[in-house]
Amino acid sequence: MLDVLRRHPGPFGGRAEAVAAVESEGFSRTVAQWMAINAAPGGERGRLVWRIDPDAMEALIRDYFRHDLWHVVEAPPPGLAVRVVRALGSSVLDAGAAERIRRAGARTRRVALHEVEGGHWVNVENPAVLHGVLAAGLAEW
Repeated sequence: MLDVLRRHPGPFGGRAEAVAAVESEGFSRTVAQWMAINAAPGGERGRLVWRIDPDAMEALIRDYFRHDLWHVVEAPPPGLAVRVVRALGSSVLDAGAAERIRRAGARTRRVALHEVEGGHWVNVENPAVLHGVLAAGLAEW
C-alpha cells in the first residue's frame, strides 16, 4: 500500500478519485474506500492528498519488524492473555508460526489463536468477526 501512495500521491478532486487510484492497483473497492479515509485537504484549495507519509510509515514498519516478541507469546507475564488473529487468506502468519502459537496456548492456557476468513485486510473484509474476538476477550476481563 505504501507503494500505491507513492505512485498516486494526489492531489485528488475528491474521495472517489482516491478510491479509483487504489482500485487501479488491484485492491478491492472495500479496501480502497477504507484507505480513502486517509485522504485529507492539503495544498490546492479543495483538493485531497494522503495524510500518510509513506516514508515515515515505512520507517515505523521497519522498526516494528526489528523487535522479536516471541518470548511474550510463549511465556506471557502473569495477568496477560495473548490473542492472535490469523486471516486464512493472508500469508503474513505462516503455518509454522500458527503452530508455535497453538503450542504456547496449550502450554500456558493464556494464548489463543483465532483463525478467521479474510485476507491481509481482514479488518475491512471481515470486521464483524474481529469485533467478536475483541468482545469475547473483554468479557473475560
